[in-house]
Amino acid sequence: MPFGELIIVIFGILFSLSIHESAHAWLADRAGDPTAHQEGRISLNPVNHWDPVGTTLLVGLLILSSIGLSPFIFGWGKPVPVVQSNLNHPKNDQIRIAIFGPISNLLVALAFGLLFRYLPLSSSPILLESLILLVSINVTLAIFNLLPIPPLDGSNLLALVLSESQYEVVLRNWQYFILIIMGIVWFFPIIIEYPIHVITNLILG
Repeated sequence: MPFGELIIVIFGILFSLSIHESAHAWLADRAGDPTAHQEGRISLNPVNHWDPVGTTLLVGLLILSSIGLSPFIFGWGKPVPVVQSNLNHPKNDQIRIAIFGPISNLLVALAFGLLFRYLPLSSSPILLESLILLVSINVTLAIFNLLPIPPLDGSNLLALVLSESQYEVVLRNWQYFILIIMGIVWFFPIIIEYPIHVITNLILG
């Protein structure tokens, strides 16, 4: 990846993570829990959403990947605090807050896709390639986070099909589900790759 493209992608990913976490925080505030708002999490400033481990790892792997030293990119933003007891409708609001993060990434992907479509063909190749990557990255964030596996956002959908006690057991053992996520990524990538390719191509036209 050329240096200019790497810089655009890094800033684009940090912006996308900020949108994702801000979306969680904004909807939580609207639903009755001001905790994230009070901590300054309704913000597009990446510093407010920077996780010392997850975001640092993400940027580091992006740099290493650009020079061929890392075969994958992985990381996360600082989790948004939600006090469920503060919510107006705890169960439903928790699901809505969780799903709104991935939805925000799809909206960002659409925005980058529209920019790509309407830029003149004479535009900088680095800019065009960066926009394609940013659309794909945001679609990936959305699809991946919608998987109904803890600790991903989509795991909140399990509350619709499991009893409260079963759901609590799942959440308490979220660390074991990371093995399932790794298994999907390494052995069954088509589960997420196919919808990512389809949606990305639809957005880019």
